[in-house]
Formats: sequence, C-alpha cells, structure tokens
Amino acid sequence: MHRATPGYVVDSARSPLAQLQRFRASLPTVRNLAGGAPSRDSLVALVIAAVTRHDAHALAALAVSRAEYAWLVYPELPIARAPYNHPPDAAWMLLAAESRAGRSRLLERFRATPLVARALACDERETYGSLTLWPNCRVTVPGRDGEARAQRLFGAVVAVNGRFKLLSFGNDF
Repeated sequence: MHRATPGYVVDSARSPLAQLQRFRASLPTVRNLAGGAPSRDSLVALVIAAVTRHDAHALAALAVSRAEYAWLVYPELPIARAPYNHPPDAAWMLLAAESRAGRSRLLERFRATPLVARALACDERETYGSLTLWPNCRVTVPGRDGEARAQRLFGAVVAVNGRFKLLSFGNDF
C-alpha cells in the first residue's frame, strides 16, 4: 500500500496490554513456575550439578521459560509499566539471547575444571507483586589460579509461590 493511500498506517503502536496479549497468544497459560527448586540454595546446587555433568538441557530447565516469563515474571516487573512500557517480546528476546550465550560460556568455562561452589550471596531481594527477585547473585568458586572468587554464574533468581528459578544465565564469563 502506498503512503498516500487513505488508511495507510504510519504508527503501529499498540497499548501495553495489547502487546502482552499478543506475546501470550501462542503460549500456554502458566500459573506457577515448573521445575526449578524449593529454595535459592537448592537451585544453586542444581545449577552446580548440571554444570558438573555439562548438561545444557538441565541448565536450560532451571531458567524461566517464555511462558513463565509471559504469565508470571514480566507482568510484575517495573519494565512492564509506565514510564517504561518495555514491550514483552523485546524484553524476552534480549533476556533469552543473554541466557543462551551465558549458558554456553558457563559450560565452556567449567569444561575442564570442576565447579565447586562455596557460598552464595545476592543483592537484597526485590518484591514486585507475587514475584520475588534476587539480583546480582554471586557464587564463590575457585578461579583459574585456584584462588576463591565471588563470580556471577547466572542472572537474577526469581521466586513465585515458593518455587525458585533463574531469570537468565547472564554471567561474568
């Protein structure tokens, strides 16, 4: 259609609600996090075990899925509301890309060196409606030189209704 034609749409902006509905359209309705763990510490133990086995599928299952993000995580986050109104599909695309790359780097980093975690420390928890988030988590692990270092192995930890998962695998590697 030519721009001069009546009815030509220049701006295809959608309301935040319409964007969320469109993002959810092909996804199953989710009411709780699937899998994951009953605590932050047990979630980290599952991460360590999966990295030790070099199990990319087990690691992926410990992070929120697209459906979980659409129904449980995104709607509670500040980015979903004014003044941000960040589109859910764009937010998910960035998060998923960061997570895929981070998961690969994590597995590569500990391919030859066993991952032995000594401690977990996260920034203060943040609560958004039914979502609790612990950003900037660091796990104390041996460095390449053998010295213990607090490193970010994954992104934030999220909890919904007593289930814990990773928001992403964004890390320091």
